[in-house]
Amino acid sequence: MHRPADSVLARVEKHYKQGSLLEEIKTAFSRLGKEHRSLTSADLALLDAFHLGGHQATIQLASQVPIGPGLAVLDVGCGLGGSSRYLAETFGCTVLGVDLTEEYVSVASKLAAWTACDHSVRFLKASALDLPVGDAQFDLIWTQHVQMNVPEKRELYREFARVLKPGGVLLFHELFLGSGEPVHYPVPWASEKSISFLSTQRKAHDQIEAAGFSIAKWEDVSERDATSLRKAGEAMRALPRRPPLISMLLGAEADLKLGNAARNLIEGRIKVVQAVARRLDSGCAHTGSSDWRSGDI
Repeated sequence: MHRPADSVLARVEKHYKQGSLLEEIKTAFSRLGKEHRSLTSADLALLDAFHLGGHQATIQLASQVPIGPGLAVLDVGCGLGGSSRYLAETFGCTVLGVDLTEEYVSVASKLAAWTACDHSVRFLKASALDLPVGDAQFDLIWTQHVQMNVPEKRELYREFARVLKPGGVLLFHELFLGSGEPVHYPVPWASEKSISFLSTQRKAHDQIEAAGFSIAKWEDVSERDATSLRKAGEAMRALPRRPPLISMLLGAEADLKLGNAARNLIEGRIKVVQAVARRLDSGCAHTGSSDWRSGDI
């Protein structure tokens, strides 16, 4: 059934789609003297940590809760799979990454194979509003800079509650509205305002609780990420050759989008939050029992 959000999500997918991303990645690393099948996750960190704070923000987010072998993790809006691979390689957990953009899912699968961690990570094309998995399948849901592209937040958080096991954790690093002043566009997540759905922190907090979660931690990390963004820019400008970066994903307006993101953050027009929420035992009603690890989805 067609929903009002469907056309919006199609435009979001179009915003991120490049068309020849895998070949561009191969070419870029080849110019740096690196053969694609010998790449490591460290090589890819500047490319696939597609969020403010980069790879260090991923490390910081993972430190907020215990993560270990046997944990089933769902990375929603996985992009090129950098966080998925980090979690699997570092903690020994099993990860399913889903993303709206088919090209990202395809490239993420290739990068997992190149870095020899495809035995513990798997990627699927899917909308965060309609996850193709059974109820109560995951111990942890992970999102980084995803929720601002989803118009229907109540439905999003309810879907998260559905697929989490009772007591499971929602762990996120996300963008929110700040001072109330208009956001400068284009930005990395939206070429124009029509596909940006930034929420206020209070509204998101209330909607998450209403979906059946107890919020354990809510931390404003805007200053941390602004400092990280400034230092990353200085480091890149000091390099003799520019390595493959997230700008490869942003097209011709890469510098403008990144500049606006920094400006919005510095001027307080957006805020960045790192949060931990736990699914209450009452949660949402169960309607299915398929197991994503068995391929029965």
